Amino acid sequence: MRQPNLFHRMTTKNLFYLHYLTKRQQKFCRKFGQIKA
Repeated sequence: MRQPNLFHRMTTKNLFYLHYLTKRQQKFCRKFGQIKA
């Protein structure tokens, strides 16, 4: 019975990490765009 809970926790962690990466990428792209412009 514990397996689904663990999976859910891992999925939540992955989603949070993905969101964090997207935010960082956006920040990086903005900075990179300013340098390029």
